[in-house]
Amino acid sequence: MNKKHISIFLAVTVVVVIAAVVAVNQQQNTVVNKQAGELLFPGLESKVNDVAKIEIVKGEDRITLQRTDNNWKILEKDNYPADFAKVKEVVMKIAAFSTLEAKTKIPENYGKLNVEDPTQEDAKSVLVSVKDGSDTELAAVIVGRMEAGSFSTVGQDKTYVRKANDEQVWLVKGGLVVDEEANDWAVEEILNIQSSRVKKVEITHNDGKKVIIEKEKPGEGDFVIANLPNDKEVRSQSGLMQVARSMETLRMLDVEKAEGFEFPEDKTITTELQTFDGLVITAKTVKQTGDYLTNITARFDASLRPAEDTKEAVETEASSTESEEQKEAAAPADPHAPKPAPLKEAALVQQEVTQLNEQLSPWVFTLNKSKAKNLVEDMDDLVMDKEK
Repeated sequence: MNKKHISIFLAVTVVVVIAAVVAVNQQQNTVVNKQAGELLFPGLESKVNDVAKIEIVKGEDRITLQRTDNNWKILEKDNYPADFAKVKEVVMKIAAFSTLEAKTKIPENYGKLNVEDPTQEDAKSVLVSVKDGSDTELAAVIVGRMEAGSFSTVGQDKTYVRKANDEQVWLVKGGLVVDEEANDWAVEEILNIQSSRVKKVEITHNDGKKVIIEKEKPGEGDFVIANLPNDKEVRSQSGLMQVARSMETLRMLDVEKAEGFEFPEDKTITTELQTFDGLVITAKTVKQTGDYLTNITARFDASLRPAEDTKEAVETEASSTESEEQKEAAAPADPHAPKPAPLKEAALVQQEVTQLNEQLSPWVFTLNKSKAKNLVEDMDDLVMDKEK
């Protein structure tokens, strides 16, 4: 073969190679363009009710959310209840992921989008695996950086993701930030006893000293300190209200099994809250390394309730003897003023006791410090010397 023929052959070869490369690129682009706008996990939206397990991996940390008897539990927290709203949110968002744009396939570029191998040390990505009751994987996605929608595009969040064991990174429609701590998945609010129900709160410190605040009737008057020293006066009514609200929207920071946990007598503060309808809540609290740890139990005390026959007799007599003018005169000046909520029926309070004990008594909770302080308030913080 002479030089001329060789040149022609090489030229043809180059053209063929270029054409092949272009064809492959066009084919890849066609595939990518075809996939854009489709669900990342087709069919998952029809199987969300089949989801029975969610596994979350970040570095060496593992979180397992398991559904048993229609309740979600956190395996790494001794099967403490998981927040169903959070579980539902992550499943629904993954099911709704739709592709917007194909991004890199080069592993060296994954770190820029936070979609690197989530098992690596210091990885910013999170792997979320969704499985059904037979442990079959329905979806597994590595969740990376989220791009929040701007002020003009509220609700148009986007997230960089890639399927597990797939090199292709996608920018998908929908924002998802995965909680990375087991506590973040727990039911945060553990108790909510409204102050309008509270009749009495008695705090017994480990040295025997007590703080007792109480109210005579529901919805009437202020709380008072029943054992107020003669030379003292209440510092502020708001301080007493904080004690009355100590079990209102009570939230936890951490949780552990109560079995085997000790509350030493010389370090434990006991708080008993009584309601007008007969609910009694007892919280045993101990301070350890700066944290307040509490175990909570409930019981029913019928003697706290007003005598129903006396109450009905008084109401009947009053309604039959009062004139319309008297009723008008007795009405509150402000028609919009809040009225005390009616007492819960005894049977409902007893049901509440059963439910609270099932939810709370097996656990020791680490409480928010500002809220816990109200549970263990001492007299010195609530009173001051009388003015002479």
